[in-house]
Amino acid sequence: MAITDLRSFLTMLEKENELVRVQDSVSREFEIAGYVRKSSDAEGPALLFENIQGSDIPVLGAIYNNRRLMLKALQTNEENAVEDFLMAMKNLSEPVLNTSGPCKDVVYIGDEATLDKLPIPICSELDSGPFITAGVAISKDIEDGGKNASIYRFENDPNGSVLLRLFKATFSRAEKSAFPWCRRCWPVCHRISSAAGKIRGQKYTDCALIYAGHQNGYRC
Repeated sequence: MAITDLRSFLTMLEKENELVRVQDSVSREFEIAGYVRKSSDAEGPALLFENIQGSDIPVLGAIYNNRRLMLKALQTNEENAVEDFLMAMKNLSEPVLNTSGPCKDVVYIGDEATLDKLPIPICSELDSGPFITAGVAISKDIEDGGKNASIYRFENDPNGSVLLRLFKATFSRAEKSAFPWCRRCWPVCHRISSAAGKIRGQKYTDCALIYAGHQNGYRC
């Protein structure tokens, strides 16, 4: 079965008994993360939570919680994974711009476009709020146009912003090149982050940045 999108992947997983539909009512505070962690520890199936308290939007988790599911998503196997990956990297498809698609079935504009509509889980009792745990940030250097794509934890802030935590010690060369503004604002960000940590009884040594949701970059 060819995988063309997330929905076709879920259809395949369900046919192979690799997807469990959780129909019991669950809270996004700790419960979803608990289920996902248990499935991950047991190298179990993906989980589709269909009854989230306070939301009519389902939550999908644990779809890549083990190597077996990851290989299924890439439509390969242990024996051919490396060769298939290298072949794919050598034969990249050109991006196609579409004006419509399933991702536009529901559209919110202006003040209605808020992450508060999504049932973003709170994973740990020490987290300061709900986090998108594997969000992809596509950034562009406002000075030289350099681009970068990297994964961060995004915290949904009540004021409409999204908080990112960037660890200075783990910046790659590409990230340092793509984020020159972080070098400029690091001393200020470090002080803000450290102060916030003291208030919450925690110690931070990273850079706390706030993405304001516009194209003019980031602000500390």
